[in-house]
Amino acid sequence: MNGTVYIFKRFYTVRTMAKVLMRFLCLCSISIYALSANAQPLINQQHYEVLAATFVESLRQGTADQDRTIYSNALNEALAAFDINRVWLQLEQNLGEFQSITRFVHQQTQNHHIVLVVAKFHQRQIALRIVFDQESKIAGFQVVEAPPLAYSPPPSYAISELFLEEEYLFDMGDIVLPGTITWPKGNAPFAVVILVHGSGPQDRDQTIGPNKPFRDLAQGLASQGLAVVRYEKRTRSHPSSININTITPWEETGSDALKIAAIMGRHHRIDTQRIFVLGHSLGGMIAPLIAQKSPNLAGIIILGGNSGKLYDLVVQQLEYLAPIQDPDNRHGMKQLIELSRQQADRLREENLPLDTPRYETMLNLPPSYWNFISNYNQVEVASRLEMPILIMQGERDYQVPTSEFAKWKTGLQHLSTVTFISYPELNHLFMAGEGPSKPDEYNIPCNVDVRVINDIARWVHSR
Repeated sequence: MNGTVYIFKRFYTVRTMAKVLMRFLCLCSISIYALSANAQPLINQQHYEVLAATFVESLRQGTADQDRTIYSNALNEALAAFDINRVWLQLEQNLGEFQSITRFVHQQTQNHHIVLVVAKFHQRQIALRIVFDQESKIAGFQVVEAPPLAYSPPPSYAISELFLEEEYLFDMGDIVLPGTITWPKGNAPFAVVILVHGSGPQDRDQTIGPNKPFRDLAQGLASQGLAVVRYEKRTRSHPSSININTITPWEETGSDALKIAAIMGRHHRIDTQRIFVLGHSLGGMIAPLIAQKSPNLAGIIILGGNSGKLYDLVVQQLEYLAPIQDPDNRHGMKQLIELSRQQADRLREENLPLDTPRYETMLNLPPSYWNFISNYNQVEVASRLEMPILIMQGERDYQVPTSEFAKWKTGLQHLSTVTFISYPELNHLFMAGEGPSKPDEYNIPCNVDVRVINDIARWVHSR
């Protein structure tokens, strides 16, 4: 996986920078909550909408730090080292001028009321997810994707008569992650594929706009006889379980996947010799390390995973997006690119001292995060694995471009255990499109391409 704060993302556009802000604020949240669909009386909803709109206006005016009584005690402590007023400055820098609040979406838990304030900016819509405690104080907030009015329907290759979905709680030791196991109908034991998220506070479907690529993968693969595990990412369901000052990509994405692989290895319906990890984006980058640390994996699948350094990708993404989203440099993309180049150069030359302020680091992520990236060589780790590896790439992917796929090939093509497949029409979500990929296409309802489902299923069944 969102000092200066950029927009995050799963996991990248001025979506890249938007995802970063979303992840960063998610990690700063101190509330732990599980969503439910319980309705609130209209008067309560109106009460919280007024509070939420007032908070958004204080962010706009740069006065959100003046009245600390609106925050819970715990959030006040978290904000002591965080310049909250920079949030709105970075939102407008990366998304353009604020235009209006378009709607409110309400969610309720046992102890919290949550309001998603959907805000329209010049470039796109986002949502501020504001969590209120029982005293109507703000207990946490995040910048997240604006919820769509409707989600893409399940794909035609997901044949509901061929699978069942089971809600499952995965015990990580310190927390419990809610998830779903999609079981094929038939006789156990089954091979299982564990889906590992990209960056950002992702849900179990890795929902991006109206699209749900992990749902598509799970139901499509289960329709072809494979069990599939997907789960809520820690940074979404339990953000306060992460230490934002020492987090690394392993804590963000890898550690929980490793534990879930062990849990599935003890499940009576799983073939313990056929447990696979499928990582997308950042999850693909970390998949070789999961395999290195796991004694019971049969193979890994890398979808759109970067082979090089994440800090170089950030620069490349900004360079790609600048002429699309800020052609006249109204929002300072040229300066942001130059700053990012300088930060990448520094990361390439040395590990950051652990006391480096986050406002000096790329994307304001802590030094521990970037030092992990600098010291981790995923291609080298993958080259030492004694297991099958499937690496897949969308050739229209601008977030993890084909140059990253080429470096996987260069480093691993001498191994007979590695299979490479690329798809000319597919983007980073492995969904089809035409012409150069742009951020707006992520808002078009679509499904993971059926060829990806077929190729994964065929590869796993042949192991």
